[in-house]
Amino acid sequence: MNEVEQFYLKNTSKKQQSGSSKGGSSTVKDKDKERHIPSIRKQQQDASKRESAAAKRMQELMRQFGTILRQVMYQSMLLLLLPILLLISFMFLLSEWLQHNFAFIWRKS
Repeated sequence: MNEVEQFYLKNTSKKQQSGSSKGGSSTVKDKDKERHIPSIRKQQQDASKRESAAAKRMQELMRQFGTILRQVMYQSMLLLLLPILLLISFMFLLSEWLQHNFAFIWRKS
């Protein structure tokens, strides 16, 4: 294992020494460019993933907001309808009571 590490260390130091010469400087720049291209692609992919994740979160928030809005509207309608239903019930009971009492009055006379 140590031999393998030393072999690679020797080869990399030789490449760096040859790259420092005048003719090798362009090859070093080319290699740097080749290294940067995958990193740029990875950054673009990461940005794309972040954007899609943000879009999914936004969709989920909109769905939750819609659910909350529907519940509020439903409860508001119930709150508006409740007094009306109570009034109708009261009027129905009052009419039943009046019919019963007037029928009693008419029977007496």
